[in-house]
Amino acid sequence: MSDRTAPPAPRFPTRLSGIGLGFRSVHFDHIRSRRPDVDWFEVMTDDYLDGGGRPLRRIEELAEQYPIVLHGVSLGIGNASPLDRGYVRKVRNLAKRCRAVAVSDHLCWTGTAGARSYALLPLPYTEGSLRHVVRRIRQVQDLLEQPLVLENPSTYLQFSASSMPEQEFVSRVAAGADCGLLLDVNNVYVNSVNHGFGPVKYLEALPAARVVYLHVSGHTRFDTHIIDSHHGPVAPPVWSLCHHALGLTGPRPTCLEWDEEIPDFETLRTEAQKVHRPSSFPKRFHSPAGPRNPDPPRKKPERRLSDLQSWLCGKILRISLPKAPRLALQEVVEATPKLGARTRLGIYSRSYFYRLLQILEKDYPATRTLLGPAAFKRTVRAYLRRHTAPHASLAFLGCRLPGFLEDRGNRFLAGVATLELVMIELFLAGDGPPRPTRSLRLPPSARLLEFRGPVNAFVTSVRRGLELPCIDSKLTWTLVYRKGDLVYRKDLSAEEHDFLSCPDVDGRSKRAQQWIAEGRSEGYLYSSIRLTDAGGRATKFKQFSLDLTHSPTLKG
Repeated sequence: MSDRTAPPAPRFPTRLSGIGLGFRSVHFDHIRSRRPDVDWFEVMTDDYLDGGGRPLRRIEELAEQYPIVLHGVSLGIGNASPLDRGYVRKVRNLAKRCRAVAVSDHLCWTGTAGARSYALLPLPYTEGSLRHVVRRIRQVQDLLEQPLVLENPSTYLQFSASSMPEQEFVSRVAAGADCGLLLDVNNVYVNSVNHGFGPVKYLEALPAARVVYLHVSGHTRFDTHIIDSHHGPVAPPVWSLCHHALGLTGPRPTCLEWDEEIPDFETLRTEAQKVHRPSSFPKRFHSPAGPRNPDPPRKKPERRLSDLQSWLCGKILRISLPKAPRLALQEVVEATPKLGARTRLGIYSRSYFYRLLQILEKDYPATRTLLGPAAFKRTVRAYLRRHTAPHASLAFLGCRLPGFLEDRGNRFLAGVATLELVMIELFLAGDGPPRPTRSLRLPPSARLLEFRGPVNAFVTSVRRGLELPCIDSKLTWTLVYRKGDLVYRKDLSAEEHDFLSCPDVDGRSKRAQQWIAEGRSEGYLYSSIRLTDAGGRATKFKQFSLDLTHSPTLKG
């Protein structure tokens, strides 16, 4: 951002203005009931690409009231592996569905063939990387049918092969691909501390006209480095840097991110409003003290991007990738007196494992209880080494966990993980009709499961803090389904299971009529679940109208 008497006009004008907030589901009820004074919301793209149900309805409802920006973490614009065009089309369709004002992601890479890091990994700042990224951005923009906005990511290591500083790389990418920039001010500050450069000069080197909007967030400081944790209030030096950036760009929409220990909505909004109070912070930004390393060294030859990515991904995931070259750490990662190469690599590898462990602990509490915390941690480590790319979405990170556990010989444990996985799948399932077949079929939002042992009773006990049941090997059947926005589980008798799984439509109808005549309540299944008959016609027994949403014994 070179000095000018007046900030330049934006290259990509939008209808965004003022303060935006990163949308988090815990605030949805508050937003819906209070209609708070917020100019716009930023929505995490990847949370809504592979599902439907309540999460997607929330975003559609949010989009009716506020402008929406989609912000992704899985595009992998710098990946050396082929572009995932299917992913980009999903993003395009979601953007159209919620009428997104802009679509953003990160200037980084996320994995290599057959392995996902679920992290925003740094690129080598080389001429080869520059050409590769520019080419892919153009492809993505053609598929999106709109400009892509890319964020400067936080980084914890730099490649020895880099031949230009980060700000030059970012500027040349934006100019070469004709894309927008999401200027994350906290990331500039974090990187300036971690790599030892001046953040003000960084900002002044960027093309101000291409900045579409800004990010601010909190971070976590350690003895040797800073982590972009999105935890806590924005640090005063980051606010000072933000106000300096706005002086260079002119008024730009600014979004606050807060992802850990998320406060109540009004605390979040109050923090974001500090962007309008520059007098609360020092007018001049003081760079953090420490050794300076303004430009990456130019002493190493440029390596193939695919080789560097395979090598680093293997080190982070602690696996052997077939095409990864054998390189010494010091050949690849640049060290500084304050932060050695091994420490820098360790930041990524620890973050990878413990972040995914935390997600699986949250999604599979009954599986963790059955194994115990230590054994669950060992199991997760083994699972992630076996399945290095289980799913693009973290919501389905455990999609192969039941099969992995069954291969280890614990059928009951696999059943518990299966039930917890199905609950996630049905919560996110679409609301489409059942597919017509010769027999009655359950819709996408319902599933009939068979287990060896009291799986549903065990999961229920864990989630409600009840005494755990005795485990045996008797056959049990469980109907799992979503009604409205809630997922329910119902243990079935053998007769009920046979009824639902019977391929004979006429026989099923006769049995239902017999139950009705006897005054038995098994017919309630049809008061809550739509089925189709052989011709695709909806079948519903209305003689029973029990509302399962009012039955506390069935809640998931």
